[in-house]
Amino acid sequence: MSARLASETITITLDGHPVELVPTLRAALRLARQYGDYAALIRKLSEGDTETLAAVIQEGAGMADALPVLFAEFERQGVLPVLAKLIAPASLFVVMLAGPESDDDGTSTKTGEPMTFADFHSRLFRIGTGWLGWTPAQAWAATPSEILAAHEGRTDMLKAIFGGGEDKPKTKGKLSDRLRDFFARKA
Repeated sequence: MSARLASETITITLDGHPVELVPTLRAALRLARQYGDYAALIRKLSEGDTETLAAVIQEGAGMADALPVLFAEFERQGVLPVLAKLIAPASLFVVMLAGPESDDDGTSTKTGEPMTFADFHSRLFRIGTGWLGWTPAQAWAATPSEILAAHEGRTDMLKAIFGGGEDKPKTKGKLSDRLRDFFARKA
């Protein structure tokens, strides 16, 4: 996996100020729950649905007042020019929420088993808090790519310390027999 990490933000301009949309796990899960799947979310964006655009900005930027700011932008510049400027970056942001290992049909296949985005993001939260030992706040603030890259690094570290993977030979016999043999050799 070659995850993009630090460059995982989309910058838009609202009210003459740059606004960063960061594809955090919290934004991903909240938007997936609100819209059902990302195909529906992108469809609504492409239709120019202003409430959907505001929801994407709100979740991506942590901006509670996104809708009034968006309407003020419409008054200053006109609805169509603002939509033309914001729909493409908002759609790209939604794609980034899916993480680096996803299919167009709304599933992630990192493990070889298809899963919904909601299941994928729940799994990422479990990886962040369980495997990596992050606090819930740290896991929610991380991007899917960051969580997967950190998990890969942790797995590599554990393999380096304890061995594992393809390099480890398969041992035959029951576990109890292998343990007895191991301790017999140590005595």
